[in-house]
Amino acid sequence: AEIFIEVKAKEDHDPFVDPPDDLHDPDAIEQHEFIRVGRLTSNLNYNVNQTDTLRNASRTLGQNVSYASEAFSRQHRLFYFSIFIVGAHARFIRWDRSGAIVSRAFNYKEHPKYLCDFLWRFGMASPYRRGYDPTVARASEEEEEIFKRAIIREVTFQLRIDPGTDKVKFEKEVEFHYARRRVTKIA
Repeated sequence: AEIFIEVKAKEDHDPFVDPPDDLHDPDAIEQHEFIRVGRLTSNLNYNVNQTDTLRNASRTLGQNVSYASEAFSRQHRLFYFSIFIVGAHARFIRWDRSGAIVSRAFNYKEHPKYLCDFLWRFGMASPYRRGYDPTVARASEEEEEIFKRAIIREVTFQLRIDPGTDKVKFEKEVEFHYARRRVTKIA
């Protein structure tokens, strides 16, 4: 997946709380609790039970972290983008291995240009600008064959499986360590 877009219908699922628009003092902004952690304060109007809001927001944050973690575990990434839509509001999130940068929420119905511009720019961006690690590339057929032979040799040696006498177990172990056309190399 190049990007994930999480959509929640109700605004009580938003795990983030933007500082008030009129807050300009850098120290006060630094003290602002951006992640919803036990109290409801927001410039968005929420009209729901506080406990349910905290539970919903916590689950949503966990979902988003899980999706980003999954992308990092399956792709060679330096960073990863996502879009979070809750009610009529959207946020952009840039994930990396140390955390995330989250934009201020904006009403995408009133300001569709932000969302359209982001998606257009993302679509035109190079793989590197989309977050892919430029030091990782797909192995050539020759490199993949070298890797496969090394796996076969190591399965035979380390697991002491003779491919002539236990072909099924041997093939299962090789398949566990080698997936055709999924071999990469790191510069």
